[in-house]
Amino acid sequence: MSHEGPISSPEGRGEEQETRHRILTAARELMAMRGYKGATTRAIAEMAGVNEVTVFRHFGNKEGILSAIVQEMTAIRPLLQETLEAEYPTLREMLIQYGKTFVQKLNDEKELMMISMLEALNRPELGCAFTGLPMMVEEELVKKLTEYQERGLIRQADYVVLAHMFVASYITAFIVLYRMKDQCFPITEEQMHEQVADILVMSLENQ
Repeated sequence: MSHEGPISSPEGRGEEQETRHRILTAARELMAMRGYKGATTRAIAEMAGVNEVTVFRHFGNKEGILSAIVQEMTAIRPLLQETLEAEYPTLREMLIQYGKTFVQKLNDEKELMMISMLEALNRPELGCAFTGLPMMVEEELVKKLTEYQERGLIRQADYVVLAHMFVASYITAFIVLYRMKDQCFPITEEQMHEQVADILVMSLENQ
């Protein structure tokens, strides 16, 4: 059965929007359990409590479902900007709060993030989703650090490298915690935020 695209707009409200949400939630859970290939539209429909035709009506096909999930996953830029635009007493406090925003998004998307990493070779769009989120976090942090430097609040440095280090620290911790829970992680989440922020502050504070 071939479906070129959704028949109705995804911007529906009320009951239609709730149905769309249930389908996407079911798809996320099934992809986490069975992988992309194993999460059939029939299984997604059953878990969402709708018939398969309803799935096709909203998303066209499984690729349409995946596209919608990836779009939701990477729609974080406004939240990142909002976090960075808030008022903070110190650079350290800003970095801690920014790290918390990133971790919250990683936790919200943990199943899809792991699927994206594991199936990136077979589904390039998933690979883009896995890298797209961290890249956005880096880009917005570089902009903010550049702004701080222009205001004379921090010294000149390679902000791209520092932002990459910031993101890499959280991605590494995310993978360890997802796979091993707390068994192999020697510090608390709050300590992690503080330590990552402290490393950047030491590299950026004016001498």
